[in-house]
Amino acid sequence: MRGCHRKLYTNLDATEVIRTSEHAEGCRVDAHAFYHQQQLNELKRLAAEDLRPVSEIYDELASNASTSLDTAAYFPSWDQARNT
Repeated sequence: MRGCHRKLYTNLDATEVIRTSEHAEGCRVDAHAFYHQQQLNELKRLAAEDLRPVSEIYDELASNASTSLDTAAYFPSWDQARNT
């Protein structure tokens, strides 16, 4: 068995926990997955209100992420993200 199968539900910005399933408090947070999910949610939010192509919005987010050593490795290129 790999990983933690419990669930933690947050609001779209991941700033507030809405609810958790049983024993979710004991799960470790995967920082990479958490950051990736935040960026996908941000991309969805921006795409809904921005008239630019999604690839252009994504490139802007990737550029912002690449300026930080903590996040640069977590953000795949547009081609990598599109094919996942």
